[in-house]
Amino acid sequence: MPVTLSNRELALVGVVVIVVVIGAGLFHDGSIKGVYQSFSSTYSRDADLASQNQQLQNQLAALQGLRKVALVHGSISNTQGTPIAIFFDAQSGPSLSSAIIQGSSYPYVATYQVYLGSGLTYGVRISYNGGLLGVGIQTCAGVPVIVAPTGTDYTKNFTC
Repeated sequence: MPVTLSNRELALVGVVVIVVVIGAGLFHDGSIKGVYQSFSSTYSRDADLASQNQQLQNQLAALQGLRKVALVHGSISNTQGTPIAIFFDAQSGPSLSSAIIQGSSYPYVATYQVYLGSGLTYGVRISYNGGLLGVGIQTCAGVPVIVAPTGTDYTKNFTC
């Protein structure tokens, strides 16, 4: 049996279909916007992480550019008087000195410590109080004359 609908009924069905389609479209649009908004927080977090990563990379590069240092320490002996200071004359850059930490007037032995650039070469001079006549400050070349500390802890004993 065939079903016949009047124009009014057809118009009513059309309006219902249009309302349902519009409602479904609005619901779908809202859910898609929610999904995209959840992505935007992820994108924002990823951008923040990328920025932090770049900052850390820059800090690492700056730290890697720094020269390493070594704590150089040891004793000074066989001087003709009481050791006062030891000087490290760098081949490039500033010269450094270290005061004597513990010294004795006889047998003229002392200990020192100083931070030097690791891998650099230094000439060594020792100052002592005394000399052949026991008067004034004298200087001698350290033996060994050249030192090139490596690592972070380097022991080297010197004589005149």
